[in-house]
Amino acid sequence: MNLDRLVFGRQPQAILKQLYLMNGNSKIYASKLARLSDTTYSHTVKVIKLFSEQGIVDVDEKIGRERHLKITDKGRKIIIRVIEIEDIIKDTGLTK
Repeated sequence: MNLDRLVFGRQPQAILKQLYLMNGNSKIYASKLARLSDTTYSHTVKVIKLFSEQGIVDVDEKIGRERHLKITDKGRKIIIRVIEIEDIIKDTGLTK
C-alpha cells in the first residue's frame, strides 16, 4: 500500500485521527483504536504496522497482551493537514 492511499483512505484516516485525538492517553491500543475508528481489529493492526514502518506511529514494546500506540510528530503533521484539507473541502460545499 502506497503512502498516499494509506493516509487518504477512509479507514486509515479514521485510525490516525483517533490516535491524534487520544494522544495524551498512554493506554491506547489496537483493539480500542479499532472500536473508536469503526474498523476491524485485523485491519487496524495492518494499518498500524504500515504507519509504524513509515514513522507515523510509535508502537511500544508489548505490555502483557497489548502494545500501546502513540502518534509521532510526523503523524501529527500529516493528520493536521488532512483535517485542514477536509475543512477546505467542506467550506467550498463540495461534499454531499
